[in-house]
Amino acid sequence: VLFGLATVLFALQVAFVQPPLSSAGERPVEAGTTAPDFTLNDLEGNPVTLGSLLSKGKWVVLSFWGVRCSSCLEEMKVLNQLSAKWGPRGVAFLGVNADSAEGSVLKELVPKVGAQADYPLLSDPEMKVVDLYQMRVAPLTLVINSEGKVVFRHEGYEPGDEKKLEDVLGAIIAASK
Repeated sequence: VLFGLATVLFALQVAFVQPPLSSAGERPVEAGTTAPDFTLNDLEGNPVTLGSLLSKGKWVVLSFWGVRCSSCLEEMKVLNQLSAKWGPRGVAFLGVNADSAEGSVLKELVPKVGAQADYPLLSDPEMKVVDLYQMRVAPLTLVINSEGKVVFRHEGYEPGDEKKLEDVLGAIIAASK
């Protein structure tokens, strides 16, 4: 009886500790996992590759956003401020659009919805990177260290959430000194 109870408790613990599998049978990209590499075009059509930024020793703040997502647009304003502060310290910011729109469409749409990013916005028209990172909630924001490991993942945005991100970025700078 005790062995059976211990087995059930262990199984429940594993079920609650492990993130759910995606439809493809993969675990979500969470803190502690390796960030999948990708190449997407910015709104000017220039390719941007995560791996090339990492190979230059950059840390990357990767934000998935949508044009109809008010929280995304609010977070974008905060990310602009953080980019101005942390960009000169070796942190690159990237915004991946989750609307399956071509870059030329986004280029026209971004100003109309009041979006303004001081960092590259990337088009993911086939939603490959959105699916690869298993975005469930917009915005989705990740911090990836220069070795390609995800050190922070946060879904959604409410005012004040930027403090968590700023704490992570501050720890990066402190650790690199």
